[in-house]
Amino acid sequence: MFNDNSENIKLEVFSPVFIGTGNEYYCSEFYFIKRKGITKLSRSNLDFIARKLYNLDFELFMDFLDVLKNGDNFKNQRNNEEPRGLHKFLLNSVKTANKNLYFNFLKNSLYECNLCYGNDIEDKYNIGCIKENIKTKNESYIPGSSIKGAIRNSILYSKLNLIDKRNFDVEKLIKTQNKKLDSFMRNLNFTDTFNGIKEPAIYGVESFGTKRNTFTFLETIDRGSILKFKYYNSANPNLDRKTSNYGIDDIFKCVYDFSMDLFDEEINFAEKNGLYNLEDFYNDIYKLNSIERPFIRLGQGSGVLAVSQMLNIKNSRKSLNDFTKFRNDNGIGKFYNYDFPKTKKLIVNSDMPLGWVQLSKDN
Repeated sequence: MFNDNSENIKLEVFSPVFIGTGNEYYCSEFYFIKRKGITKLSRSNLDFIARKLYNLDFELFMDFLDVLKNGDNFKNQRNNEEPRGLHKFLLNSVKTANKNLYFNFLKNSLYECNLCYGNDIEDKYNIGCIKENIKTKNESYIPGSSIKGAIRNSILYSKLNLIDKRNFDVEKLIKTQNKKLDSFMRNLNFTDTFNGIKEPAIYGVESFGTKRNTFTFLETIDRGSILKFKYYNSANPNLDRKTSNYGIDDIFKCVYDFSMDLFDEEINFAEKNGLYNLEDFYNDIYKLNSIERPFIRLGQGSGVLAVSQMLNIKNSRKSLNDFTKFRNDNGIGKFYNYDFPKTKKLIVNSDMPLGWVQLSKDN
């Protein structure tokens, strides 16, 4: 049961949010389907297909097992124009043998995804493997633990004062404040989002600033999605009045302050690297940011500055060389002397970042 001080919070997604499960699925498990002229990716019900084929056509069933067996051989590609995996099997084998069975399989999928990468035929068949977003009952949501972790980092950011602290004192100070924050945060509670997203969005993502092949596909909660959750404070006012009085306004102030500093850093990075779409994105949400409606970054792809105190440390050092020395002394990142971080995970073809959402009270 919630305390009387519980607050309903609205969360609006401004750039795709990916919170992975560690699971991924291959094109042996999905196919493409047209809905009102729009191509969607459909996650198939493999158990349903297996049972039907086993009972109706054993030869097709064995072919289906071969498709599944070779699933992890399907890699993401750049210039593939031919159907692969399950889509090819359904189209060339099942539809040819039994058209009614083919359409029955299409109707009984687990869920469908909006295809934000690959609506053109030469693009969509590049998708070989997709990292799965966290779900309940096949609907994507944001766990309260992810919200709490991001908010915790914002609160810690506001509590630290690293200016004029020597490098060897910084790590000790962060550890001390972290320990103090543990007991405080036990009383700040954030539920999972109530409403799930029925159709996740598939985006291609890769890291800017590296020569390594980082090209991957993610199942995400798309821009424009509105989700809701509750915040409540479980501290006993008779035992800890200070914590019990800590409300959503206090949290929003910390989130706002942290996000404003992050925006400055991200805009600077975009300017230096000629990433004009990225710069425009941050300039736009910078104008929308306020204490009453602050932005916070959630999920994977948020970057080291958003999930740690590295921005705090960076801003408190007297020079880039001093910051580089701190990193090198503590084994953080590679031993290079230019700005940190070097890479950013961005959406292919748009240079949009991942994970930015705006919070507000849901009155």
